[in-house]
Amino acid sequence: MSNSWKVSIRNTIEAPIAEIIDNYLDFEHGQFLHKDRYAYTHLLHSAGNAHFIEYGIKQFFITITTTGWFQYVPPARFVSHTKGLFGTTDILIVTSVSEESGITTIDVVYTIRPPALLRPLRRLIERSVRRWNARLWEEDKALILRRTMLLKLGFRDNVGLPEPRLTSRAG
Repeated sequence: MSNSWKVSIRNTIEAPIAEIIDNYLDFEHGQFLHKDRYAYTHLLHSAGNAHFIEYGIKQFFITITTTGWFQYVPPARFVSHTKGLFGTTDILIVTSVSEESGITTIDVVYTIRPPALLRPLRRLIERSVRRWNARLWEEDKALILRRTMLLKLGFRDNVGLPEPRLTSRAG
């Protein structure tokens, strides 16, 4: 049995690639749009396109602290390396975004390296990753489609709004 597993997921949306990239780089939206999945988001350090982030992930009726690096690799790739489940599970997420004829495709590959104790739960963990991704995607997709429609109607982003700051629901 391999020590690491890959879970590949593909989503498509009729929206400009720039909207998808903006969504991935908007760290603040996670704890509000996905509030039943994220307890908090802390940006611990930022350097150029690389960010060290701590998330409070709601799982199994508790909040699990997950830390990791998130990097935007222009023009359209994201790499995230996290330590989940109390630092026992190593997760590498590579997201590639492409656009053709107005349809944007998001390919996500999760490489999961769990400790030996969790390896017998492979199917359960893979199913959980797919469900997690599907829930987040449905919420993000609705937001992106509404935002794209408003931009097409001539609305402008953030006109008159205060400067955004990363905040915490946990205080």
